[in-house]
Amino acid sequence: LNRGNHETIMMNMNYGFIDEVTTKFGSTHMFTLFTQVWNVLPIAAVIDDKAFVVHGGLFRVNGITLSHVNSIPRRECDL
Repeated sequence: LNRGNHETIMMNMNYGFIDEVTTKFGSTHMFTLFTQVWNVLPIAAVIDDKAFVVHGGLFRVNGITLSHVNSIPRRECDL
């Protein structure tokens, strides 16, 4: 299970997920838990040294390597 580009606080505030969760559960506590889970999901995976798996989309710049992906501080980035 990989983190996608929509699993960010800002994306979910802008597109209503926080409102939906707050309505269903009565507080923002559950949204905070969702956010904590998203923050530790990997943004990519390599399977059997053959397949590079991401949620979707392409990099904005050319030349990105696995070293670049591995160096992203997941808890600090807003994909």
